[in-house]
Amino acid sequence: MADIPEFRRYARLASQGIVRGAERRQTADELYDHATSLYDDAVADGTSHEQAVRDVLVRLGDPADVTDDLGSAHRPRVTASAVILIAVAVAGFIACLIGLYAWFFAINA
Repeated sequence: MADIPEFRRYARLASQGIVRGAERRQTADELYDHATSLYDDAVADGTSHEQAVRDVLVRLGDPADVTDDLGSAHRPRVTASAVILIAVAVAGFIACLIGLYAWFFAINA
Protein backbone atom coordinates (compact mmCIF):
# COMPACT_ATOMS: atom_id res chain seq x y z
CA MET A 1 0.00 0.00 0.00
CA ALA A 2 1.44 3.38 -1.02
CA ASP A 3 1.53 6.32 1.36
CA ILE A 4 -1.00 8.92 0.22
CA PRO A 5 -0.09 12.37 1.58
CA GLU A 6 -3.55 13.81 0.91
CA PHE A 7 -5.06 11.25 3.28
CA ARG A 8 -2.41 11.93 5.95
CA ARG A 9 -3.16 15.66 5.72
CA TYR A 10 -6.91 15.03 5.88
CA ALA A 11 -6.54 12.72 8.91
CA ARG A 12 -4.33 15.26 10.70
CA LEU A 13 -6.76 18.12 10.04
CA ALA A 14 -9.85 16.11 10.93
CA SER A 15 -8.41 14.88 14.24
CA GLN A 16 -6.91 18.17 15.44
CA GLY A 17 -9.91 18.86 17.69
CA ILE A 18 -9.01 15.93 19.96
CA VAL A 19 -7.25 17.21 23.06
CA ARG A 20 -5.32 14.13 24.17
CA GLY A 21 -2.26 13.55 22.00
CA ALA A 22 -2.26 9.75 21.98
CA GLU A 23 -5.98 9.67 21.24
CA ARG A 24 -5.53 12.24 18.46
CA ARG A 25 -2.73 10.21 16.83
CA GLN A 26 -4.70 6.96 17.09
CA THR A 27 -7.78 8.59 15.55
CA ALA A 28 -5.70 10.10 12.74
CA ASP A 29 -4.22 6.66 12.03
CA GLU A 30 -7.70 5.13 11.96
CA LEU A 31 -8.97 7.83 9.60
CA TYR A 32 -5.98 7.30 7.33
CA ASP A 33 -6.53 3.54 7.31
CA HIS A 34 -10.20 4.04 6.48
CA ALA A 35 -9.34 6.41 3.64
CA THR A 36 -6.77 4.03 2.19
CA SER A 37 -9.25 1.16 2.41
CA LEU A 38 -11.79 3.19 0.43
CA TYR A 39 -9.04 4.11 -2.02
CA ASP A 40 -7.94 0.49 -2.46
CA ASP A 41 -11.54 -0.52 -3.20
CA ALA A 42 -11.90 2.25 -5.78
CA VAL A 43 -8.62 1.40 -7.52
CA ALA A 44 -9.55 -2.30 -7.54
CA ASP A 45 -12.75 -1.30 -9.36
CA GLY A 46 -10.64 0.41 -12.05
CA THR A 47 -10.65 4.03 -10.85
CA SER A 48 -7.44 5.97 -11.54
CA HIS A 49 -5.22 7.02 -8.63
CA GLU A 50 -6.08 10.73 -8.95
CA GLN A 51 -9.81 10.13 -9.25
CA ALA A 52 -9.81 7.63 -6.37
CA VAL A 53 -8.05 10.15 -4.11
CA ARG A 54 -10.58 12.87 -5.04
CA ASP A 55 -13.53 10.52 -4.57
CA VAL A 56 -12.35 9.37 -1.16
CA LEU A 57 -11.80 12.92 0.07
CA VAL A 58 -15.27 13.91 -1.12
CA ARG A 59 -16.79 10.85 0.53
CA LEU A 60 -15.06 11.58 3.85
CA GLY A 61 -16.44 15.12 3.86
CA ASP A 62 -15.15 18.47 4.99
CA PRO A 63 -12.37 17.94 7.57
CA ALA A 64 -13.66 20.93 9.57
CA ASP A 65 -17.01 19.18 10.10
CA VAL A 66 -15.25 15.96 11.04
CA THR A 67 -13.01 17.91 13.43
CA ASP A 68 -16.03 19.25 15.28
CA ASP A 69 -17.64 15.81 15.51
CA LEU A 70 -14.48 14.07 16.65
CA GLY A 71 -13.64 16.85 19.11
CA SER A 72 -17.07 16.49 20.71
CA ALA A 73 -16.90 12.71 20.79
CA HIS A 74 -13.44 12.69 22.38
CA ARG A 75 -13.90 15.58 24.81
CA PRO A 76 -12.99 14.56 28.38
CA ARG A 77 -16.07 14.27 30.56
CA VAL A 78 -16.38 15.34 34.18
CA THR A 79 -17.00 12.21 36.22
CA ALA A 80 -18.83 11.85 39.51
CA SER A 81 -15.57 11.09 41.30
CA ALA A 82 -14.05 14.32 39.91
CA VAL A 83 -17.02 16.31 41.22
CA ILE A 84 -16.66 14.69 44.65
CA LEU A 85 -12.92 15.40 44.69
CA ILE A 86 -13.52 19.05 43.82
CA ALA A 87 -16.22 19.35 46.51
CA VAL A 88 -13.89 17.84 49.15
CA ALA A 89 -11.08 20.19 48.12
CA VAL A 90 -13.37 23.23 48.33
CA ALA A 91 -14.70 22.09 51.72
CA GLY A 92 -11.13 21.61 52.97
CA PHE A 93 -10.14 25.06 51.75
CA ILE A 94 -13.13 26.64 53.47
CA ALA A 95 -12.35 24.75 56.68
CA CYS A 96 -8.78 26.08 56.57
CA LEU A 97 -10.02 29.63 56.09
CA ILE A 98 -12.41 29.30 59.02
CA GLY A 99 -9.61 27.84 61.15
CA LEU A 100 -7.25 30.70 60.25
CA TYR A 101 -9.99 33.24 60.96
CA ALA A 102 -10.66 31.68 64.39
CA TRP A 103 -6.94 31.45 65.18
CA PHE A 104 -6.35 35.07 64.19
CA PHE A 105 -9.10 36.35 66.46
CA ALA A 106 -8.06 34.00 69.28
CA ILE A 107 -4.52 35.40 69.42
CA ASN A 108 -5.72 38.99 69.11
CA ALA A 109 -8.38 38.74 71.79
